[in-house]
Amino acid sequence: MKLAATESKATDSHKGLRDDASAIRNDSFLELVLLQVRLRTRRRAVWLAHLGVSESDDSGSILAPKLIAALDGRDTPEAEAAWYDGATDVKPLNEQIAQVEQVLAGDAGAQLRQLGSLFRLSRPEVELLQTCLAVAVEPGLGTVYAHLQQHPARTYATAVLAARLFDHGHRPVWSEGCPLAVWRLVTACDAPAGEPAPLGIDPLIVAWLSGELCIDPVLSGLVQVIERRTALDSWPVESVTRMVKQATEREWPVRLLVSGPPASGRRTFGSTVAACFGMQTFSVDTTGITELDWPDVFMRAQRLAVLGDMALVWHGSQLNWKWPINIAPAPIQFMACDLDEVVPPCENAIDHRINLPAPTLDERRGLWKAIVPASAAWPTRKLETLVSRYHLNPGDIVSVAQRGPASAHEAGEFARELTRHRLGRLGRLIDCPFS
Repeated sequence: MKLAATESKATDSHKGLRDDASAIRNDSFLELVLLQVRLRTRRRAVWLAHLGVSESDDSGSILAPKLIAALDGRDTPEAEAAWYDGATDVKPLNEQIAQVEQVLAGDAGAQLRQLGSLFRLSRPEVELLQTCLAVAVEPGLGTVYAHLQQHPARTYATAVLAARLFDHGHRPVWSEGCPLAVWRLVTACDAPAGEPAPLGIDPLIVAWLSGELCIDPVLSGLVQVIERRTALDSWPVESVTRMVKQATEREWPVRLLVSGPPASGRRTFGSTVAACFGMQTFSVDTTGITELDWPDVFMRAQRLAVLGDMALVWHGSQLNWKWPINIAPAPIQFMACDLDEVVPPCENAIDHRINLPAPTLDERRGLWKAIVPASAAWPTRKLETLVSRYHLNPGDIVSVAQRGPASAHEAGEFARELTRHRLGRLGRLIDCPFS
């Protein structure tokens, strides 16, 4: 009777297995991860069933067979691994697990390997992430997780479960200081004393592994794409690009402190340099970030930059926050500083300061023509008066253009207002009767 029961369970363990290796190769990444986790959970279930069936039915014990197996120390990682190597019951499962791993080692798993490389995850950490990913994509696996963890409420991934599924032995995979936790790729929820912490993958990471880069809700209202604009000829784009290239070739992050007055084009300069490396640029406004929120916002901004291979330009009134040392910054970043503004040094990056020069007369003339196309129809003398009288920065001329001046006179009024606002109480422009 015992042999028949064993054969029946072995037959059950083979149901639903995929015989067509070519079909596995055609699966998507998420389908492959799901398949791998299903196969490994099935194999673990067969092992637990083996422990229960192998216990003598006429032992006279009032304890459940699985409880006895746990108490007498038979459910150990070493015993489980040895049984997998020799048991015919799980041979088909072992073969399919090997097939899935082989496919994931190719192009199908490139996104997962890139994630591991970007955040320096160990193989056990990547496998823990897959355990969390599978139940996030297919919540029905929670019932299986609960069965394997022998508790109806444990319908979630845990470090202990991942260790048993992926043969990690007794090695600790999860800690608050591991990269998965530091970068919030996986987060742990509170658990009662003695209970393993429930682990869950960030939905943004699920989307990224599916090929979609999403903005973190925490960053909503703080980050925005910097619109590409033409750089001024006097800007040191070429020399700064060379300097950044030398730093990145040494695999050392670089932080460029771009100083200049408001509206001088500091963010545009940053996006221009980043574009030389084929990178998109996001600006991050620090003005509304509190000291309490700063570490989390900083981490999420860096994570966005790493995942999106983009540059960041930090600006606003809170550039004085110190960059957390436990978060490795993205390779290329900028800080839009005011003139003579001092920011705390960063221990994880090389700082270079660039003083952005003011536009020349010819550059201001070109900016008016490029940003305010209607100026081409204005009288030349009046346009030259605008260019020479109002020493506007690129951002100022953009502000004038956004107001849609209908004439040179109206543009001059807008320029006067901007200049008066900048001077504040220090002074005001006086019209020259001889202009």
